Amino acid sequence: MNQSNPDSYILIIKDEPYEAILVENCGLINQTVDADLEIKERWYTINGKKIPEVNILWHVKGLTPETASSLDTKEQILLLKDYLHGQRTITSIKNHQDRSIALAKRDYDIAVCNIFEKQDYETSCNASIRFACQILKSKLLAEERVSDDNLPLKELAGRLGDRDFKEIEDIIQWLQRSPEDDEIDCRVTLEDAVNAVRSSVALFAKLFGKKDDKNNRGFMNISS
Repeated sequence: MNQSNPDSYILIIKDEPYEAILVENCGLINQTVDADLEIKERWYTINGKKIPEVNILWHVKGLTPETASSLDTKEQILLLKDYLHGQRTITSIKNHQDRSIALAKRDYDIAVCNIFEKQDYETSCNASIRFACQILKSKLLAEERVSDDNLPLKELAGRLGDRDFKEIEDIIQWLQRSPEDDEIDCRVTLEDAVNAVRSSVALFAKLFGKKDDKNNRGFMNISS
């Protein structure tokens, strides 16, 4: 189950962002969430057949046993759904038929890296917006709509059909951070950066994902 260059995804646990490694599974594996953070061989039995079992929290960087133990059943279920949604979406991005989408994933990687490694939230937000713009351009080209590479995010979104635009309108608002001119402190925060990354992933899922995927959450507010 090891990857040479594993992908990352942002999970919100107890109102805090954590970097989760998306591990590619080979074969049938039961993925679950529980408080046991000890990485060990585990098995799940279904129809008399034993299959490997993995706790997704093993792949969450910096998670403490205390935090893992504090998760109730509802929180565990939501985390598992979110993690599996991240696995599906990031895999779909990498394997997308439009190679520009797969190449643009580098901006997604930059966005995540600048949150957890460099703590440069402005650079992270800018990378998320570049990634989102490429997603929109790909959608417009697929529909044979004219697009201008120099158009900003909001204008690109406005060129979509009414149905698509209505589905992503809230996501675009989170991505397009526009402080008022008279706002003194317009620094990009951790919350801004996290919401931008998660929103860019949600944008792809909305425009290219399965219509029956109900886990396309654009953001999760991490402020108290």
